[in-house]
Amino acid sequence: MHYPIDHSETPIRLFKSNYLEFFTHISPVTVIVIWLPFSLAMLVLGILQRPAQVSAWFVPAAFLIGLFLWTLAEYTLHRFVFHFKPR
Repeated sequence: MHYPIDHSETPIRLFKSNYLEFFTHISPVTVIVIWLPFSLAMLVLGILQRPAQVSAWFVPAAFLIGLFLWTLAEYTLHRFVFHFKPR
């Protein structure tokens, strides 16, 4: 069974409510202003509070693995869910 994927530039509507739909669209600047400092702060906190028996490379390695898995999940969601065109 083949499901077509819509690659148009027009954003899809996720909610019937205009109020909820408003929160589905953010500017890329939001990621830089809010989530980049938060991620860096959590990385530094994780390094500073790691148990003594844990290698110093564990936290940065876990951060990079988490970053990869998050990116893969985001790509998969956008590719196959958000651009899915139902019959």
